[in-house]
Amino acid sequence: VSAFTPALISSIALIGMNVKVIFGIHDIYDDREKIYFSFKYYLWKKILKFSKHVTFYAVSKAALKAWIKYLNIDSKRITIIPNSIHSSYFIEGMKKNKLKTILNKKIGISSQDKVVLFVGRTERKKGLDIVYNSLKTYLIPKKLHLVVVGKPDDTISETFLNNMTKEIQNSIWKDRIHFLGLRNDVPKIMAESDILLHPSRRESFGLVLAEGLAVGLPIVASNLDGIPEVLDGTESIIIKHEDPALYTNSLLSILDWSDEKIAIAAEKGKKQSQRFKTEIIKKSILNIFNSSL
Repeated sequence: VSAFTPALISSIALIGMNVKVIFGIHDIYDDREKIYFSFKYYLWKKILKFSKHVTFYAVSKAALKAWIKYLNIDSKRITIIPNSIHSSYFIEGMKKNKLKTILNKKIGISSQDKVVLFVGRTERKKGLDIVYNSLKTYLIPKKLHLVVVGKPDDTISETFLNNMTKEIQNSIWKDRIHFLGLRNDVPKIMAESDILLHPSRRESFGLVLAEGLAVGLPIVASNLDGIPEVLDGTESIIIKHEDPALYTNSLLSILDWSDEKIAIAAEKGKKQSQRFKTEIIKKSILNIFNSSL
């Protein structure tokens, strides 16, 4: 199980029944999220901490460390199992589509245009404002297009996105920013893109980063939480601060990469992404189930 309600129900309902509960930690539990320190979560923490039939796995070292501190538990009760990548990303990575067939049909992007891709919930936490501010004045002179894939998932996101789209509609670069919403062909869109930009302000793992590596995309991302673990050993650029100028400079430097450099980066990314193949993660999950018996 994962998330608040399933973990709470299963932890209480299965007390004394000799049934093990395995709880997945998919977030960073720290003071950046105030609700995690509310009274409701205080009770939840106490129940989980003293429910000896509950064991945990975290999707990254960062998530593991934060959870141990948050719950104040023995590290022996928790292990690391990363998220896994769907096989379609590896398939698209092998047939990188420089013709930009889908994007040409959908929004008129040509094979000569450079595409900067953002994939994720369209909210401030994921850093969409940093993406926008780092790119907007360079879209026209550098012949770039920003493609945003993702759907708002709450009223805060809707307000945040509405304010941004109003500014975009009144700008000279409005024809170079494209909100595609939720898509079921993300692997193909990634294969037609040139750079993945991911300046998230909070990220326990960053599945989209692992997927981008599998496709062979150059990546610029924030240097926090589980992100450096996912991008370890690659040519990805990770940035410590939220300053859009730092993302701009990194993005422009990638645009100047030679074909050889791009190929080397893609190869390193694909090699790292092998760690997150479904077959490998399945074995780790089976191991934790077997050890709980």
